Amino acid sequence: MPSLMASIHIVQVLLVIGVLGVAVVNRFVIANAPPGRAGTMVLGVAAKSLIIIAYQVLSKKYNKWFSLKANMILNCLEIVFWAAVVFMSIQANMQSCNGIHCTLSWVTCVLGGIISAVTGFAAIVSIKMFRASKAAERDHMNHKEGYEMSV
Repeated sequence: MPSLMASIHIVQVLLVIGVLGVAVVNRFVIANAPPGRAGTMVLGVAAKSLIIIAYQVLSKKYNKWFSLKANMILNCLEIVFWAAVVFMSIQANMQSCNGIHCTLSWVTCVLGGIISAVTGFAAIVSIKMFRASKAAERDHMNHKEGYEMSV
């Protein structure tokens, strides 16, 4: 059975691939796509998210460059990036929205919000894992023979 973080990463990857697919169709496949910052930002943030998830999974698997603190920081930053995608999508849709582009842009916005929520859960799990690691390290140091910690 996969760990909780592995399950979260699987859900994140599926959602990011979904939003990436919608954004690519909206941007490149449908004719006369209106250029905008929101559509471009979705592509960049989705690629960044896939790279960050790959880093977290591979560093855990091969135990090289693995850091709970780095994972915690990256997961907290992901919330902000996906919230920015949602905000920019809403702003772009309020300015001009017509046809299938409007529908796909709203789908991107909703998926971005869901990804932000899932990433928020991943950040909470990461914070708890980091704090548990620090507490275990402190307990280990306190129980060493001949070592007294004064606080």
